[in-house]
Amino acid sequence: MTQSRTRYLHAAAVCTACALVLSGCGGDAVDTRAGAQSASRSAATVTAEAQAAEEYAAALQHLYVAYFGRPADVGGMVFWDRQFKLSRAPTEPAALAAQYRWNAGVRQVFDAFSNSAESQQLYPGNTPMFLDGVYRNLFNRSADLPGLAWWTNAIDNGQISRAEAAMSIMLGAQGDDAVAVRNKLAVSASFYRQMSLRVSTVLAYNGTRANELARRMLAQVDAKTDLVAFEAIIKATIDELELPIVTPAG
Repeated sequence: MTQSRTRYLHAAAVCTACALVLSGCGGDAVDTRAGAQSASRSAATVTAEAQAAEEYAAALQHLYVAYFGRPADVGGMVFWDRQFKLSRAPTEPAALAAQYRWNAGVRQVFDAFSNSAESQQLYPGNTPMFLDGVYRNLFNRSADLPGLAWWTNAIDNGQISRAEAAMSIMLGAQGDDAVAVRNKLAVSASFYRQMSLRVSTVLAYNGTRANELARRMLAQVDAKTDLVAFEAIIKATIDELELPIVTPAG
């Protein structure tokens, strides 16, 4: 567990620009931002920007998977990529995270993502429940007892916050757990790349229903996932995003 503990700093700086938006939003804050950006620009412009927002793509996908269990949405990717560029932040997740301890803005944003309604719904309950949720989201398994005991002690004794723990556990993964994380990130990147090519899907990937569809897709990915074969599931999920919501009569 020592290696995981020392690597937890990798998590924090992935979030640098978030507090400006998340601190004032309730519920699905990223959804609100995505909708606002879609409304303020033409859809074609948003998709063009989405395809250009590559510099911080890897770091941002880490953030979304760790806190929300789903791929990044276009509005969020465009916004945060721009903020990272303005701040001249490092692009590699570990280098970004290394700024957490001395950058108050990074720390504020990290906490804001963790405290968002979407993340709170994904990781409810006391510390052991929170940690088991993180393990299930990232590794598709329950937390092992030694890991659970170590992280519970660290959180409950104030050595690390819940906000730091999710990304720390993600970046400290080893063996099959690390493979599962890499696969989830690869699927997230593919989903985002394909989604950003379709204006209708850019607009559709917004709101609770869309988030749940994407989250259910990513929950299927583990260390044994055939990424080539999984492309069919990515395509099916993107197609489903655009289906109209049918409300039962009566």
